Amino acid sequence: MRYSGWTSATLALVVCAGLIIGCGGRKTTYTQADAQALTAEQQLLADAEAAWEQRGDKAQLEAALAKWEAYLAHDPNNSHVLGMLARGCYLLGNGHSTDEAASLAAYDRGASFGERGMAANDAFRKCVAGGAKDYKCLEHLTADDMLPTYWVYANVGKWSATKGFTYIVKNKSKLKAIADWVHATDPHYFYGAGDRLLGTYYAKAPAAFGGDMTKSKKHFDQSLAIEPKYLGTKVLMAQYYATKQQDQELFRQLLEEVIAADPNVIPAITPEQTLDQANAQRLLDKIDDLF
Repeated sequence: MRYSGWTSATLALVVCAGLIIGCGGRKTTYTQADAQALTAEQQLLADAEAAWEQRGDKAQLEAALAKWEAYLAHDPNNSHVLGMLARGCYLLGNGHSTDEAASLAAYDRGASFGERGMAANDAFRKCVAGGAKDYKCLEHLTADDMLPTYWVYANVGKWSATKGFTYIVKNKSKLKAIADWVHATDPHYFYGAGDRLLGTYYAKAPAAFGGDMTKSKKHFDQSLAIEPKYLGTKVLMAQYYATKQQDQELFRQLLEEVIAADPNVIPAITPEQTLDQANAQRLLDKIDDLF
């Protein structure tokens, strides 16, 4: 599989789904205690959420993804479910997969789900249908579209970085536009995501194509100022900023701080924090190869 960006097939799927079911974007929460009264589609959501709570286990994460994907047969335009699928695929590729091909496939799948979630916004979808690049249509999105949009960046960004220079350059306009949009819309979203995205972007992009290590450091520092306990920011800063700067001391410091941290300090994302600690250890084990 490969990430190919927005396709006419994806757009057609969302447009057709919108003609059939006009309820995209809503979020409904169910608990296991309500199971007896749930419809079949509501049960899928309840089961997905129960499995998601255990997403630190790969099998449980895959079960959540399967339930959410099955739910789309009932409500294919639900931007929350599509956004959670994008988030879950990213976690599968970045947290649970050590095989490069498996990670690339997960990011590719996550990007597609996220783009479908963005297209649940009618104005955005019409802009793309009119022939504009998707990243030229971001002005039509609102804060309600943050979930799928943020995870599109995460998946496309990791896919591009894994594939290498050519793909970073190919997707740079899309990544920069989304990073700017997230930062402008809500810089505090997902523990300082806007600055984290910009920090990563400026570190990964070649200097000839907009890369800027001074800006990268500034945005990573700002993201950590917003939420210093979010471990993923330090992992990305070590992986992309410190390695490109060939700052071995900073690389080691950031990763050792992640490994020594309490993963339960932000209870809502303990599974992600724990998996980022494993990522930090894997990076630290490669220090002699990277410097």
